[in-house]
Amino acid sequence: MKTNDLSVEKKIEIFFQDPNEKKEIPNIYGTLYLLRRDIFRCMGYDFDESTFKNEAIIWPGAMTVLAGIDLLGKFYAGSDERNKVSKRFRVFYSKYIDDENAEIIYQLRNSLLHSFGLLSKAENKITYRFVVGASRDDLVRLLSKSANEIYYQVDLYTLWDKFEEGIIEYRKSLENEQLKDNFSIMFRDYGSIRIG
Repeated sequence: MKTNDLSVEKKIEIFFQDPNEKKEIPNIYGTLYLLRRDIFRCMGYDFDESTFKNEAIIWPGAMTVLAGIDLLGKFYAGSDERNKVSKRFRVFYSKYIDDENAEIIYQLRNSLLHSFGLLSKAENKITYRFVVGASRDDLVRLLSKSANEIYYQVDLYTLWDKFEEGIIEYRKSLENEQLKDNFSIMFRDYGSIRIG
């Protein structure tokens, strides 16, 4: 079966499939489904026992959450233009995840995904430094600020929780025809993966 032959409703179903469910169509996986399964595993979730274990690898889990925001930003915008990544990330994040901390989380994204570290130098010459936590505390907490350097603490489990809530809200918004069209445009290249 080719994904181009599927209705947009079926594409949405494949893309947003619950990571706890077994996939329905053999060999076709929704990218968001796979991404979320990897996040759950990194965050310590055991699918076989439907419970959390103490074997979490939170850092890669957070990186995957941030890549997921990038992915959903493409679908929301209906565009994958290279020079629009930061705008897509911030717009999607502000609309569906948290309307106060888009810049901070974008800088965390840059620090983790580009340097595997906790420092990001923004275009406006401000250096963002991060401490990360994993206690489901406040998402972002300002630790200190000077003229050109800011320290924040970000809770990675809270970020994941908010990402999951954002997925639900974004899926609901696909009743809007323009957003559904944007989704369809991106699905061909980014919506599914054929394995096997």
